[in-house]
Amino acid sequence: MKNVFKLSNYLFSWMMKKGGKGILGGSIAFGGILLLAGSFTQAATELDRSHFPKAFLPYEEIIDGSGIPILFLAGLVVLFVMIFWQAKSFYINNKGIYTLLTLPMKREQVYFAFLLSGMAMLLLYFMAWLILIVAAYFPVMLSHTKVAAEEIFYVTPDVTIKGLDAARTNGLYLAFQRSVFLYAAFPGSLVRGLSLVGGLFLILTSILYAGLHHAEPFAAGALACVGTLIGGYTMVLALLWREGILQYYSYAKTVTGTGIVMGVLCVVLSIGVVLLSVKDMRKKYVA
Repeated sequence: MKNVFKLSNYLFSWMMKKGGKGILGGSIAFGGILLLAGSFTQAATELDRSHFPKAFLPYEEIIDGSGIPILFLAGLVVLFVMIFWQAKSFYINNKGIYTLLTLPMKREQVYFAFLLSGMAMLLLYFMAWLILIVAAYFPVMLSHTKVAAEEIFYVTPDVTIKGLDAARTNGLYLAFQRSVFLYAAFPGSLVRGLSLVGGLFLILTSILYAGLHHAEPFAAGALACVGTLIGGYTMVLALLWREGILQYYSYAKTVTGTGIVMGVLCVVLSIGVVLLSVKDMRKKYVA
């Protein structure tokens, strides 16, 4: 295992140099810009209700309406493409895979090093976004509470309210519960976590198999496409469950049950792809 961790650390550093830093840094930078822009969003200006504040939105509405979900998904797709391409490039760039297969370690250990480095990239991506969302909450909401405190609310012709304290001590927690994006991307329950992790793991193992397998590229590509579709659908189930529970309880229970089944299926399929990849790595490659 020591050699596996050493090689995975090298592969992780190599992927960071070959585009990982750009993907992480670019997505986080644009995400920060969108969140800062959300702090200046004018809310309810067109509503004919004078008791509404003119520049105050709860954090969950800022997150869901700022373009953050689209940016997060786009960055995740680009990250998966980078992981696939970097694995594939070992074959098409100076035949580096053959050098790796001559290391004093079992060939399946080389595959597990790729798998660990890919998992580390995904974990780093989610952690970076989580840190950004939590850290941005305080300056974004501070600007909104200041504006709300300066507003004058006309409750009736004779009653006005000034200096409204719009600060909420549980606002960040409520944002993770109410935001459709945060509820799906950062699950707080085992059910939704199973759907998310299972889907991510199946996509990762599928694209790594396609990237490291070159004997039958068509079959490997087909497996990667099928695994990506199943994994992506499983990840979406958490989002469907969030939407369904707001409307129909029976629908929410159905989606929850489907999410559990699909999450378990993704884990089983991922293990199958891992075993298939290990078997493939043990074959003799001809340069």
